[in-house]
Amino acid sequence: MKKILLLFPFMALAIAGHAQSIANPDFENWQIIPYQDASASYWITSNYLDLPDYRTVTATKVAGNASPNAIHLETHKINSDYAFGFITNTLDDVESGEGGQPYHTLPTTINGYYRYDLPNNDTAILMVILKNNGNIISSNVFKIKGTGSQSTFTSFSFTLAPMTMVPDSVIIVAASSNVFNNNMSLMEDGSWLELDDLQFQGTGAMDPILNGDFETWGSYSFETPDSWSRGDEFSLGIEPTIKRSADKYTGSYALQLESTADHANHDYVETGIVTKNIVLNQNGIDTIKGFYKYTSPGGDTAAVSAQFMDASGNLLAYTYVYPIGPATSYQPFFFVMDPADFPPGADSIRLEFMSSYGVGPFSGQTIDPIPGSTLLIDGLTIAQGPVGIKKIAKENSVYTVYPNPAISALNIKYASDQESDAMITIRDAKGSVVYSKKSKMQTGSNLTIQVGNLTPGVYFYTIKDASGVVNDKFYKQ
Repeated sequence: MKKILLLFPFMALAIAGHAQSIANPDFENWQIIPYQDASASYWITSNYLDLPDYRTVTATKVAGNASPNAIHLETHKINSDYAFGFITNTLDDVESGEGGQPYHTLPTTINGYYRYDLPNNDTAILMVILKNNGNIISSNVFKIKGTGSQSTFTSFSFTLAPMTMVPDSVIIVAASSNVFNNNMSLMEDGSWLELDDLQFQGTGAMDPILNGDFETWGSYSFETPDSWSRGDEFSLGIEPTIKRSADKYTGSYALQLESTADHANHDYVETGIVTKNIVLNQNGIDTIKGFYKYTSPGGDTAAVSAQFMDASGNLLAYTYVYPIGPATSYQPFFFVMDPADFPPGADSIRLEFMSSYGVGPFSGQTIDPIPGSTLLIDGLTIAQGPVGIKKIAKENSVYTVYPNPAISALNIKYASDQESDAMITIRDAKGSVVYSKKSKMQTGSNLTIQVGNLTPGVYFYTIKDASGVVNDKFYKQ
């Protein structure tokens, strides 16, 4: 059987000399980029893409025309790529007219103030699409170029394509470069556009463009632990999923991962994830040790996973995922890596922590990530040798697992004369958890697990209690 053991606090630690090390294992060192963002209200800015992809801020707050604030969008060249500043009021495919925000009056122009500096052949753009019942009734892309440079705020008024009916929604996009031109060579490093006081005009009173004066801003920071990779997409809702926390186990800081709701799409929850690649020790057993806390406002569960990779960095068809249940104080975990259990061709693992996994901690049922679920990780080490956990051979175990193969039910009979709290986990051939539950076992008790809904094939079970751990497999017909 191919396995990696994740062992929790009831196991005693017995570690030999040190093996390889983990860079920034206690999460003391961070890259922190403070910034302000108009995403506090209505707008979605380029920062949610450009910060995780390029570590740069492309949408910032500046002094406004006749009011305190306006928005500054700027294009940055990053190596051979470009990060351009933009704002939008939807995350959907704007070129296809998807998404948008409610709007219920009939405008004829979009007005505002701008200033800009657009070198060479670059142009900024302002897009306005109005829809009714999902159908586009006015589509407009206005290129902003003028003489290429406008150093003071100047009023503009762009005429919209005529409409024969009142819209029910609007899409607005602005960018510091022409993002709809596939020729990236026309973009220029340093091109910028500033906008203020956006509003529609027409006959009679018009619905306002929410935060069209860009007066509403929020203060944030983009935080990434040194030597670790982000596995999230930052946060479309701007609330960060990865944070430096002073609620630590050791040192000054810990890693905090939090599942957060997206303000632009309330059905979407972003999960906090960090990853690190670790080369496997092919000549001996290594143990990764760390400490965690986990809280959730619902029945969510966090997870630690190990994805095996070959020497070229390609993922192998072996991933082991271990759910983490609630813990209000720091608890230890141990990750045992035994070469005898590595899949063929394994050279390294991608160690991953995630704030939501999608499996209930005791029910084993699939659940959606829950906003506010928070995982804290601290004090990671790698040591040579296993933890002091007794691996019990199946034939010496007080647990009898039958039948094998199983059709509709798997039974676990307990033969000891002492009660035991047993954590029972079943994983499929790829290591995904299909069942996880803590059960109180008494002499002669028989636990029945329904497996009729499982896909036929091989499954691996782990039974952990205070005396040790039993690992084996069964077949589902």
